[in-house]
Amino acid sequence: MCGLCGVAFDDPRRRPSEEQLLRAAATIDHRGPDDAQAFVRGSLGVAFRRLSIIDLEGGQQPILNEQEDVAIALNGEIYNFRELRAELLERGHVFRTHSDVEVCLHLYEELGPAFCERLVGMFAFSILDWRGPRPRVVLGRDRLGIKPMFYARFGAGLAWGSQPKTILELAESDRRLRPHKLLDYLVQGYVGGDESAWAGLQRVPPGTTLTWEPDAEPTLERYWDLPLDELRQAGDEEQLGEEIREWLDRVVADRLVAEVPLGAFLSGGVDSTAVVDSMSRRQTDPVIACSVGFREKSHNELDLARATAQSLGLEHHTEVLEADPRLALEVLPWFFDEPLADPSTVPTYLVSRMAREHVTVALSGDGGDEVFGGYRRYVHDLAENRLRRRIGAPGRALMATAGRYYPRLAWAPRVLRARTFLSNVGSDPARAYFNSVTQMSRGAALDLLAPDL
Repeated sequence: MCGLCGVAFDDPRRRPSEEQLLRAAATIDHRGPDDAQAFVRGSLGVAFRRLSIIDLEGGQQPILNEQEDVAIALNGEIYNFRELRAELLERGHVFRTHSDVEVCLHLYEELGPAFCERLVGMFAFSILDWRGPRPRVVLGRDRLGIKPMFYARFGAGLAWGSQPKTILELAESDRRLRPHKLLDYLVQGYVGGDESAWAGLQRVPPGTTLTWEPDAEPTLERYWDLPLDELRQAGDEEQLGEEIREWLDRVVADRLVAEVPLGAFLSGGVDSTAVVDSMSRRQTDPVIACSVGFREKSHNELDLARATAQSLGLEHHTEVLEADPRLALEVLPWFFDEPLADPSTVPTYLVSRMAREHVTVALSGDGGDEVFGGYRRYVHDLAENRLRRRIGAPGRALMATAGRYYPRLAWAPRVLRARTFLSNVGSDPARAYFNSVTQMSRGAALDLLAPDL
């Protein structure tokens, strides 16, 4: 997983403390248990916690270039680093490691912050650059924001890190909650957007780089967005299915590059099954798959996971677990740093803990339900859209009015609780979908808060 943090001061005479940087990095030692390093030059400093996956002996971070005037720390994996490395060798760059991170360092020397446009992978990086008249910090995240990066512009300079807790060790902060983010949490179940839950702390947005120099505000530049103009209408179903399988096999193959034991999570669902199926067709040894189950039948998919493992000839590790409320109260908040009400974090944490006994890296099907419409809400959304088109604008207006006056009937059987359905059909599709994924309405959430909030 890995994690990083850093601080840069406006005053060129002020030097960051290596001890403080390592102390900040120690707050995220769960991200990188294998190594801890800090590097300070002038008014800039960075620290890194490493989980070793590639170049186990020579991939310690941060990594410096030949002239030692550019340093990089990167959390993530770059899947096309071998092709990029070959290009850079032809241009005369000298490599001291076999790490994918050093490839990013030399590519930055060639292209500046735009280098991340060439990367295929998941990443969050911190670059310290002393080559100009003033030192410069460059931060960035992968296209979809798989890897996290937070930052804070405080009175003395800039601080950043993989998690908010690192910044709280490095910068002056009164640790206040942003009140409107409490509303986000109550409505959505999580805190989203560019602002973190905590006052003064921001997220580097996905597909974006941040550049900072002393006595200046950070500048953000988006290098990628979802290419909506390239999306096309569905064509022949069989042809599209084959294309999807080809892409799935391609991206799974990219992620099998590791110098440590590698396996997969297997829930029994379509997404994780597709991943382990693709892995099993590329490995000569049986794929190591890890699954957890629960005694409650409503939450247990272990029988399906076992059947899948037997069908694919996997090395299958399973464990049946008891629900433990202390996870939600004592364990998970330390890892997430911000309010989060996603119940899937519990089985994800438990299967990760169990899998660590067998592998260091595990592939998962996370995101598959969103991409392939695997949740029931997508079926409801599709049905509502069809009805909207059929009844037209007058019908939608009538539905919206009926939804406003229909009683809540929270006590009644579900079939009689039509208020949400009527309101959704009377709304535009985006608003209706938002309503279907929220924990409660904005009005209901505001009713829970004290007047000053």
